[in-house]
Amino acid sequence: PTLRSHTIDAVFASPPWSGPSYLYHEGPFHLDASMHITRVMRTLLSVSPNMALFLPRNSDLKELYQLTQLAKREMGHDYPFEVELNYLSGKLKAITLYTGHLLAQSPHQTTMGHIA
Repeated sequence: PTLRSHTIDAVFASPPWSGPSYLYHEGPFHLDASMHITRVMRTLLSVSPNMALFLPRNSDLKELYQLTQLAKREMGHDYPFEVELNYLSGKLKAITLYTGHLLAQSPHQTTMGHIA
């Protein structure tokens, strides 16, 4: 895809997490119900196969797994992804899903093939 004759290398998105009430949310945060994440991801993948999606720390991991499977269906079975847990001062603050060429190149980080 292009934007005014420029190729888009990658996209980053941090969809709204439902405002201040997110701070008091208990249990898994349901991404599709709260953020329409399937539609967001499809839109991002239509712009670039290289994507970073910044998500709440208590995201429903089953939904996150379903997102990776959606990406594989849309982009091909070998489509790479990585899930990064973002810590600050020893506390989990967020989760970032990377796809395509945005995966870490460091030998200390690994690509997750599945989420249990």
